[in-house]
Amino acid sequence: MNFYIADPNPTNRELFAELIERSFDNYVVGQTASASQAYLDLLELRVDIMIVSTDLTPYDGIELVRRLKDVNSRPRFILTGTKLTPARKEAAYKEKIDIVLNEPLQAIEVKHILQLIGGYVGHL
Repeated sequence: MNFYIADPNPTNRELFAELIERSFDNYVVGQTASASQAYLDLLELRVDIMIVSTDLTPYDGIELVRRLKDVNSRPRFILTGTKLTPARKEAAYKEKIDIVLNEPLQAIEVKHILQLIGGYVGHL
């Protein structure tokens, strides 16, 4: 499966990339710290699962998901963030984001989530 990581935190990008690429069937096809760059990249790339942060700029991860859906780019989404209030989580799930993870990220939790969503997408 093809993954794309949009997160301003290099530590998070490294963690996701390392865990994703441990599997021979998974590839990180792109990474960025910018929502606008992620949008442009997703117009060009085939992405199955996108990891997106609410902490992106110039607009947040939930807005990025909305914009991608408007142009029919519809990978599965994992949303992360440092300030995920119950209202923000509700907004994320209303946008059909598959999984929401609070930061700081825990490697074991990330690994488990990647396995779950990877298995789910692989059966579609």
